[in-house]
Amino acid sequence: MKKAVVIGGDSRQFYLAQYLEAGGLEVEMLSVQLPENENKQMSNSCLEELVKNADIIALPIPVSQDGCHIKGMNEETLTDVVEYVTDGKRLYGGLLPLRFVKACEKRGCSCFDYMKSDVIAVENAIATAEGAIAELIKQSNINIHGSQVLVIGYGRCGKVLCHKLNGLNAKVTVMARREEVRAEAEAIGLLSLPMFSDCTDTHLGKYDFVINTVPSQVLTWETLGGFKQNVIILDIASAPGGTDFTACKELGLTASLSLGIPGKYSPKTSGEILGKQILNHCKRAGQKPT
Repeated sequence: MKKAVVIGGDSRQFYLAQYLEAGGLEVEMLSVQLPENENKQMSNSCLEELVKNADIIALPIPVSQDGCHIKGMNEETLTDVVEYVTDGKRLYGGLLPLRFVKACEKRGCSCFDYMKSDVIAVENAIATAEGAIAELIKQSNINIHGSQVLVIGYGRCGKVLCHKLNGLNAKVTVMARREEVRAEAEAIGLLSLPMFSDCTDTHLGKYDFVINTVPSQVLTWETLGGFKQNVIILDIASAPGGTDFTACKELGLTASLSLGIPGKYSPKTSGEILGKQILNHCKRAGQKPT
């Protein structure tokens, strides 16, 4: 039976471990954040022993928040993992640093970055969109229905988000750089605008909600000044986001950067998505769980 160790991270990791176990793997967990009312024991073994004995190593998303320590762990580092991996092992995680990947591969360990999987990206977009809408509802005192919403960016996540907002009868405008992307949005009944730099008459003051999905700064001091005082700005792009939060504070605007939405709002579904990909990946590589 193949052995897997699930290390660090939020409660997605717990559900990932459950899924792998149901799929026929022998699974141990180390420093995983447990969901409420769960009391499953962590392994008593140390990181070195667990990694050396495992065929599959599942690190969190992201693997590290400071570029050094494993997310959810105080002392154990990515460098430790490199020292313990050996030939034939398979390592999984999100946002794997290139230097870390190269070091693992040099020792014969194959690495798989969740964030480079189109399947995971599409399925995570659903969880992210639902969680983003939940954030808007929590922060607002008005309905989504009938509200004016500006979505900046129309990639995977932007598309799913617009579709769900449209289903809630929000009045959705897509802001995108490419003309063909804006045409695609208009083809399904959405409004569209070019990006701020190419748009001189945006009527920004009408929007109740602004959601940014673009991972470069698009919401600058100049553009933020056009929004009304009670607008709610939610940035769901990768850190540090695309919003000048200092400017928002000085202008008195409500703005927040919301990261890791799938782990906050749908950890079970999100963990199972990761587990499914690990099992499928192993099968494609000829490594059946049992």
